[in-house]
Amino acid sequence: MEHRVDGIEVRADVDREIVAELQADGGLARENVEQLQTALMSSRVVGTALGILMTSRNVSQVEALTVLKDARQRTNTKLRDLAATIVAGAEAVR
Repeated sequence: MEHRVDGIEVRADVDREIVAELQADGGLARENVEQLQTALMSSRVVGTALGILMTSRNVSQVEALTVLKDARQRTNTKLRDLAATIVAGAEAVR
């Protein structure tokens, strides 16, 4: 699990570099930078949560996404917040 978390941090660093390059090249407005960074990080967290569900429940990616969406509806929680809870719980276990 630690290797996976390290990989996420590396990808987040790459995402930040890409965002900075887009902004420097004028391809990204300053006001959109924070929103894009948040979206990229949320995407990574959701992907990690899907991986955790796939492994722990021995299901496909589609099935894991269904589990996550169903839990979101039952708990009235944002998908990214639910995913962050799953990732935090998995990190606490290791």
